[in-house]
Amino acid sequence: LYDDRALLRHTTLRRTVHLLTPELAVAAHGAYNHRIVPKLRQQLIGWLATSDDVDGDPAGWLDRVEGLVVDAVHRLDRPSGTDLAAEVPELQATFEPAPGRSYSRPIRSTSKIIEILIADGRIARDRPRGDLTSGAWTYSPIERWLPRGLPDADPAAALVDLLAHRLRSFPGCSDADLAWWTGLPKGQVRRALGTLGAIDVALDGGGVGWIADGDDLDTVDPPDDAVALLPRLDATPMGTASRDWFLGGHDDALFDRNDNIGPTVWWRGRIVGGWTQRSDGGVVTGLLDPVPASAVDAIDAEARRVEMWLGDTRVRWRYPTPLQRSLQDP
Repeated sequence: LYDDRALLRHTTLRRTVHLLTPELAVAAHGAYNHRIVPKLRQQLIGWLATSDDVDGDPAGWLDRVEGLVVDAVHRLDRPSGTDLAAEVPELQATFEPAPGRSYSRPIRSTSKIIEILIADGRIARDRPRGDLTSGAWTYSPIERWLPRGLPDADPAAALVDLLAHRLRSFPGCSDADLAWWTGLPKGQVRRALGTLGAIDVALDGGGVGWIADGDDLDTVDPPDDAVALLPRLDATPMGTASRDWFLGGHDDALFDRNDNIGPTVWWRGRIVGGWTQRSDGGVVTGLLDPVPASAVDAIDAEARRVEMWLGDTRVRWRYPTPLQRSLQDP
């Protein structure tokens, strides 16, 4: 992320922050961001039109401020949002997102403009100030990860490239899965699959999935000690629309009130429970399905490994799931 720069945090598919290889970031950006960047700009321009801090043409004001921020990111060494607001005072302009509504509160333009510049591929999130759970980001030129930046691309060709990546990692995805993951219409996804030459296959339990041409159809049974503790919002459960085959009907226990999955315990390719970190740093698990004693031992060993890896870091769970709440400090 920060030294080798083999991974990039980028706002792309579904207006979500993804962790991607530079190659995959180029494909996702080309396939999707032409849809979201104009919408983000138009939304902010509408808000800025009501601001007392913006005189005249809000679109022209925004264009000028974006340029100033990009220049500042190139001049400064990993500035934070606060640093940028001090360097470019216009970022301190405020607006009302819902004028006249009782719940509306003035918002600074800083975070919205930075979000647009990231989604547009002009700057990138760098190392946070604080531990690995901190959201106090610093920012750097995108060229530190991609020397040529995120180039403009033909969206249709970029989507074909993106789906080729996806099917190599997640063979058997359905149309619904791919539309969910990309945030794009099913028709657009199907056209890209046709161009890619993807092959349709029957899925256990019914339905049709897709694999890349030339992919291996052989199945491999995972060993009994194949366990993993995956973090909140992991791309495996969040990246599919059809989850029943690995989720096992545990939605109510494992998803928060915003329909985001919490930390999960996996055994042999399916979710069998969840986990959390307590205030003393201990990692505890809660199983929702019966598993053999050997699996319990392997899950406990993985929990100790995660606990040691986290060390003194304490994860601040913003929206704990029902299972996490039941596992918290007694």
